[in-house]
Amino acid sequence: MSWTFFKHLWRSQRAKLLIVSVAIFGWSTFLPVIYQSFGSQMKALIDSGVIPKQFTSFGGGDVFSLGGSIALGYIHPISIILVSIFAIGLTTSAVAGERQRGTLEVVLARPLSRRTLYATLFVGVLLFIGIVLAAAIAGTVVGSAASGLLGELAAERLPLLWLNGLLMWGAIAAIGLAASVSFDRLGVTNPYEHERMVELVLDLLRARLGAHVLFSQDVCWRSDYVAYGGRGYAYVLTGLREELRELGVSEEQFQQIVVENPRRALTGAA
Repeated sequence: MSWTFFKHLWRSQRAKLLIVSVAIFGWSTFLPVIYQSFGSQMKALIDSGVIPKQFTSFGGGDVFSLGGSIALGYIHPISIILVSIFAIGLTTSAVAGERQRGTLEVVLARPLSRRTLYATLFVGVLLFIGIVLAAAIAGTVVGSAASGLLGELAAERLPLLWLNGLLMWGAIAAIGLAASVSFDRLGVTNPYEHERMVELVLDLLRARLGAHVLFSQDVCWRSDYVAYGGRGYAYVLTGLREELRELGVSEEQFQQIVVENPRRALTGAA
């Protein structure tokens, strides 16, 4: 655990954390209001037999109760997207995104072991997820109180709800951190950045970490096309392949990075 790196990570993410926390607080505040406004009407519709009652029960819970409405809100795409900003977005770009986030100079100035780097990132991500989930629960309480439904809210279950969410999203974050080191826009960055990326790939291969490397070329600008002077879509499999071969990377190592690793990443294989 590196406190210097952690503080830098906190400073780089605190504005985003504030925005996400406010957004999920507002969304969670809205859920009890929806239940108060439409819950009774929907329940009357179900009781009338127009919609089978089986459609109202998921996992033994009633979706037209306050708890059921809140539960549905927590698995709504809006909630998932907001928490995923840290649990998935931050973790999957944790190493490759150091330069964009301004943390690369800290790592270079104060060399950290791989375990220290990952442990610090994981603790930071867990903290961010915990704060976001706490904001969601706070929004639920405020919304229930504003709607006059506080008596229906099972407050004793809220800590368990927070803990369950932290464990689930923490597991996803751990996978995001451990899955791969991503090298983005290979061949389309400036010469210095490209050279640095290649050096990092070689360092990982020397450390026998080739099973954790993925390449992302990211051809997205007109200037990236061969017709406009760029290296085109085939660069990783042609130019980069030859460059790495000249630097001592075997064909077996290259195939692991461009074939085996993506297959594992996309299929979830161990």
